[in-house]
Amino acid sequence: MRATHRVLAVEPAQRFASEITRLELRGGALRVADGGALWQRIEALILPEMQWLGIDQAVATVAADVSHALRLQGRPIDMPDLLLAATALAHDLTMVTRNVRHFDRVPDLQVENWFDPA
Repeated sequence: MRATHRVLAVEPAQRFASEITRLELRGGALRVADGGALWQRIEALILPEMQWLGIDQAVATVAADVSHALRLQGRPIDMPDLLLAATALAHDLTMVTRNVRHFDRVPDLQVENWFDPA
């Protein structure tokens, strides 16, 4: 099952995404041929189905703590990934991503890859 179908199978009240995800979706759409049309489809079909979580005080605090811990280990991660992980941790959510290896070093973060064939 495609990841989009799995997301849409989740109860609407349980569908959360970070505003960083919106940024990444738009950036990815605009990099491909006919990206404007792709973005319009994403805007119409996917974005309205999610509850969007911003970077608030709780997320910022968790991000700073995780960043500090990873730097002490010599294993920092990029800011967008840090903010995505912190959003999941601050809201006690499971991170759904294709890039599991980007997040495996984040303590206490639950990660699932819905993009792999089941």
